[in-house]
Amino acid sequence: MPSDLVESGPAGSPGPSPCPYSPEYVDDEPKRKDGDPAVLKAVKLTKVKIVPRREQVDLRAGRPQQGTISYWNVGERLARFVQCLPPMHEWANLSTAQHEAVCAEYLREKHEGRHELPRLHRLLLPAGRTLQDVDLHGMADDGREVFAQVTYHPRGSAPVKNKLEALKPYGERGAHLVFFCRGTGPSPESGVHFVSCEGEVLLWLNGDDGYAGAMFRV
Repeated sequence: MPSDLVESGPAGSPGPSPCPYSPEYVDDEPKRKDGDPAVLKAVKLTKVKIVPRREQVDLRAGRPQQGTISYWNVGERLARFVQCLPPMHEWANLSTAQHEAVCAEYLREKHEGRHELPRLHRLLLPAGRTLQDVDLHGMADDGREVFAQVTYHPRGSAPVKNKLEALKPYGERGAHLVFFCRGTGPSPESGVHFVSCEGEVLLWLNGDDGYAGAMFRV
């Protein structure tokens, strides 16, 4: 070891103190940047289930980030998967990303009793968190833009009222505005078409066995 990397110990010590650059130097107490001890937290698992990458893709993509132990908000879907039970076809068992994808597909079709809804022809941006105030941005079959908000909150709640006010300015140039939420009816409000996630979209989804099966399986 180069002599300039070896520090002499205190007077009377038996020899030089260990150098932190030395391969023999081991810090048994890892420290944070501020010098406090770094405490590692872990949970010992007694039963595990290996999930191949090709399975449960949406569960894997939606797992909590930046936390050692976190609540996984996916309804009963994860618990039923671990217990080898088939998934319940409920709106709460789909992730936020799946909600947005299903609502986009819902707008691609015409629905009995909802002929006033715009029919989505093409997405202009990826569904989700591309824009702060809207979840879906596309073009309708009449050539007008479509802006839609998708939320799990019920109509009339404070979060829905706030999201509604943020959505309204997008319709100033004649764009279609659609708001997907829980417990709502088809009645429009200030030019915004409300659609019930559970009362309309979920029923439509479950009417397509192939699509519903794949959506609750990924």
